[in-house]
Amino acid sequence: MKKLTFFFVLLISLQTNAYDILDRFILFEDRLKLLEELNPYGDDFVLPLDLHAAVSPDSSDLKDDAEKAKNLTLTQANDLINKYDKTEHVVHLKPLNMNIRLPSFGAFNFHFVPAFRVESSFGLLIGIRNETITINGETILLFVPSTIQSQLSADSLNYIRTKSYSAGDPIMANDGECTTAGITNPAICEVLKKYKVPSANSPVLRSYLKAEAKAGLHFNYYSPAFKAKGDDYFYGEFFPYYSMRSDFKVFAATDTLIAGANPIEDYKPSDQTQNYVFVDYRLGYQTKPFNMYFAIEELKIMEGSDKSKKIAFENDPLIRIHGDADFKFSVLKLQPFVGVHLRSNYDAADGAYVGVQAGFSFWQDRFKLLPKAILDKEYFTLGVNIKLWVVHIDPYAKVAVKSEVDGVKSPDIFGINLRVVQF
Repeated sequence: MKKLTFFFVLLISLQTNAYDILDRFILFEDRLKLLEELNPYGDDFVLPLDLHAAVSPDSSDLKDDAEKAKNLTLTQANDLINKYDKTEHVVHLKPLNMNIRLPSFGAFNFHFVPAFRVESSFGLLIGIRNETITINGETILLFVPSTIQSQLSADSLNYIRTKSYSAGDPIMANDGECTTAGITNPAICEVLKKYKVPSANSPVLRSYLKAEAKAGLHFNYYSPAFKAKGDDYFYGEFFPYYSMRSDFKVFAATDTLIAGANPIEDYKPSDQTQNYVFVDYRLGYQTKPFNMYFAIEELKIMEGSDKSKKIAFENDPLIRIHGDADFKFSVLKLQPFVGVHLRSNYDAADGAYVGVQAGFSFWQDRFKLLPKAILDKEYFTLGVNIKLWVVHIDPYAKVAVKSEVDGVKSPDIFGINLRVVQF
């Protein structure tokens, strides 16, 4: 345990990279996945239905003010949006997730528990900063929606890169310029006439949105002979699945909002959806009272043939290393844990965490309370999993413990997971 604690402190002491909207989104998403890891599907569930929602409290206010900005002058719009300067706004939804149990079987001295699993998710992150962005051949593309860029020819992109822009200029001034740039799709031209280079003192909304649906055959496996005797044993998970993933990334200044553009409404999944085959794998070892596992998730096996639909979300796999211990005291169960999740998009220090989960059982285990607390570099998370006979309710709050990260205030996040486990 001392070595694990030293490992955690060492990770926390490392430095982070500069602010990047995509890297921040991936970190938020991976941290929320940790909460799901603490509430896994059980072998006895027949047809669980999951609904997971998380949001920062002022995201709705920002949406309303962005709509109001369309009817204001530039100065008025800047004053309205500037109150959100150096803030982030998070929305995370998993509207439908199913885990349909299939008959278990034995092979190679292992017991396998298969299930057909379907998952869907939607995530949005908006980071707002009032800063001067030097416009050149590369930064100008930040203000062109990623879904539009994938539909433009190399000549059209080169025209945008080499054009001279002044503050407040649209990417495309009119239909005639679209023709000159080789942009023949009227819908794309209309979008580019709304997206503008920021004027002086205009806050910039950095937006990233991702939607994904996936389905596959999930396997839990373990050695039944060793588990039955209470001996040490290996266990694991194997999950090959088909994924449809789409995303949208753009910088939008208040000039763009006044012109009638809306980064969220302009997102059309059909414009940029890519197909993948991924594999998640986990190998764990149980030696009472300790448990540990290593996992690799989103390991890409295959990508769709349409290479023009290239999304911003990188395909680097997620790696998890986790250890915990179970201690029982009469009706109380205590489970301290420590771990780290890793990707190339953020430092190991950002993925390190320590925590504890307690458990209380009542009414012959038909009613359980599992409060939990987690601390990472940026958040202190408090939650409680209320397990009833057919429904699990898991509300939580992530409270920022740092005033700023990469020059932006970390948002508090409130979420809930609702799971129906039997019918």
